[in-house]
Amino acid sequence: MIPCDTILSIGTTHSVRPDRQPPGTGGNDISLRDSVEKALAAFLAKEPLYRWVNFDLPYAKSKLRVRVVLIHCDECNTERPFRDTAPAEEPWHGPIDRQPEPPRLSDGVYPLRFRCTGCEKSEALYWVSVDTAHGRIRKVGQDPPWSVAVPKAIVEALGEDLDLYQKAKMSLSQSYGIGACAYLRRILENQVNTILDLLYESKRASGASENELLEIQTIRSSRVSAEKTAVAYKFAPASLVIEGNNPLKFIHDFMSEAIHELSEDECTGRARQVTAALEYVVRELRHEQELRKDFLESIRSLDKTSRSGA
Repeated sequence: MIPCDTILSIGTTHSVRPDRQPPGTGGNDISLRDSVEKALAAFLAKEPLYRWVNFDLPYAKSKLRVRVVLIHCDECNTERPFRDTAPAEEPWHGPIDRQPEPPRLSDGVYPLRFRCTGCEKSEALYWVSVDTAHGRIRKVGQDPPWSVAVPKAIVEALGEDLDLYQKAKMSLSQSYGIGACAYLRRILENQVNTILDLLYESKRASGASENELLEIQTIRSSRVSAEKTAVAYKFAPASLVIEGNNPLKFIHDFMSEAIHELSEDECTGRARQVTAALEYVVRELRHEQELRKDFLESIRSLDKTSRSGA
């Protein structure tokens, strides 16, 4: 059985398994509440809209709540704890055997409202749809919307691919996984061109023959993705390789399989998994490009100085 506070890695079916029983029957109401809250808080903060998530629902309607969720506050311009604004549940002070049974959780859409503990101004509102028959939940709305903001460092590194990345994040926010995977793969293929450009400049600086340079240019202009990526994998900068793993090949194969073989929901999981890896590749390639550019310019400058001195 999966631990009650565990949400499986993105891209697989999510499952949370707290023990489900009426209050007062097992003596574990506190642990039940904590396990549901922890899982629900992660769900609210991380999941995009419209994606069903398997969830062992609490017995009582009043237990579908979160006291604190950690999310970004626009007012504070940082991540803050947001506290539940619903009134606290009144404790039962009478005999346990006379405790009235609370209303059971049923199908429907439940609003959950929070306020930032930092500024006490910003609020976050989520609408959670519950399907008791299948034991699952999904977000059908939230305000502020699921963020599609791109970090400043990535904006600069992406260059002309920024528009594609924003479209990928927008698709992901609506759980359009196939579209998100297609955009992400296109970005990766464009980064392959960057590697071929680096290879071309390096070969030219080292005095490669015209035929060798022409071969690289021909491959770069080719529309055959497999041919381009094969060369790019081989000559990828060493800074990209981590513990012998080349993320270029991994991401490309990961995305290709998703687009051609997986469902919309599975593609959403794949796209979420690969985003951080793709951002790493883009940052490293831009950094490598700038280093190579500075190096080549210094070499040319030294060459001109040497010729003028001669």
